[in-house]
Amino acid sequence: MKKWDSVIDFIIENIDSNYYVHIMMNYFYVPVSDRYKNVHKSHDMFVYGYDLDRRIFYISDFFKDGVYSQEEISFSDFDLAFTKKNLTNNPDYLNGMVYLYKFNKEFEYDFSIEGIINSINNYLFNEIPEYWKLYNYHNQINIDFGMQIYSTLKNYVNNTSDNEGSLDIRPFYLLYEHKRIATLRMKYLHENQHLGKMNCGFIDNFSLIEAQAKITTNHAIKYNLTNNKHILERMNLLLTNLEKEESKCLNQFLDDYLNQ
Repeated sequence: MKKWDSVIDFIIENIDSNYYVHIMMNYFYVPVSDRYKNVHKSHDMFVYGYDLDRRIFYISDFFKDGVYSQEEISFSDFDLAFTKKNLTNNPDYLNGMVYLYKFNKEFEYDFSIEGIINSINNYLFNEIPEYWKLYNYHNQINIDFGMQIYSTLKNYVNNTSDNEGSLDIRPFYLLYEHKRIATLRMKYLHENQHLGKMNCGFIDNFSLIEAQAKITTNHAIKYNLTNNKHILERMNLLLTNLEKEESKCLNQFLDDYLNQ
């Protein structure tokens, strides 16, 4: 921060230069967070604008109840949350860095159907993405890849049942979002004729998987409202069936594409 008098000046200058800011903060000092004046916990935050007259930043993250939202924070609270990060029990997974992102309007993307097929194959067979070692090499043992996520989620549901706790809905919602995007991607591939002579019927299979993932997410929300353990049993069945159906669907899709 030698060039700037404060982190506030740093953020403003970079937003003026059309950058978005990804930064680590202590949410004990973030009023819009459910950890405000409750728990010292550092987390990454996305800063995308400011208002000098009101002296606020526009920010986004999972501030309350695991829901991603766009909020506001005063310059003074922001400065406090930045300067008083508590990382004793919460390591800085940004590695002490502040990341700046800028939209590149001149970038020309070369579409690669081979790249998409490869990514589907890696997901199906739990392969580690080739770029992963650049960023998370030391954490690999604690990370699941591809369809291993189903075992992880089922273990999480079982542990929640044993400990009579509540569920963090984010991983289930992320699972649903993954299936929703998969369906959209398949529709795009078909509509833009990237799949050769393949019949479009496979899109319905992906849509059904997406719907099942949404039902699973809704069950997680319902459990948190009722604490009914039968819902957790139902979630385990849903996850087991979802894993089976997705594996079948992806294997069939790859076979049809490669053998047409």
